[in-house]
Amino acid sequence: MKNSFFYSAFSALLLLLTVSTGIAQNPPWVLTNGPWGEGMVSKLVIGDNDEIYVGTIYGGVFKSVDNGASWQLTGLAATRIHEMGVNHNGDVFAAVFASPNDVNTSFLYRSEDQGQTWTYTGFHKSEITDIAFNNEQQIFCIHLGISGRLQVGR
Repeated sequence: MKNSFFYSAFSALLLLLTVSTGIAQNPPWVLTNGPWGEGMVSKLVIGDNDEIYVGTIYGGVFKSVDNGASWQLTGLAATRIHEMGVNHNGDVFAAVFASPNDVNTSFLYRSEDQGQTWTYTGFHKSEITDIAFNNEQQIFCIHLGISGRLQVGR
């Protein structure tokens, strides 16, 4: 009986030490340095070279190459971003509302140079709610309408 109590107490102590050591080794969450004053951050994606892209409400797309220590505005400025994605080639995609007051129409833009320039893809629908890619470089977009729709393109 004493042995079973000893083993149970020893196991509990070992578990407590393991958990507390694991917690102590993981740093707490830290707020990045922005982007500030550019509207609320609405989307986040990570590029092929670990660059961070964030879409904002009213401020456009920002990029950080130093884990959020600094941010730079990309070529897609002063727009309302509501969805983003990065394909297997590292191309960045952003769904942009037609205007700050029109949240019913989305336009899909693509950057092939890490956010320096953006090109309209020709795809626009009611609100684009998701962007995904397959290995064949096809783009899948879900958009709202009468009911949610899935469309595929290149």
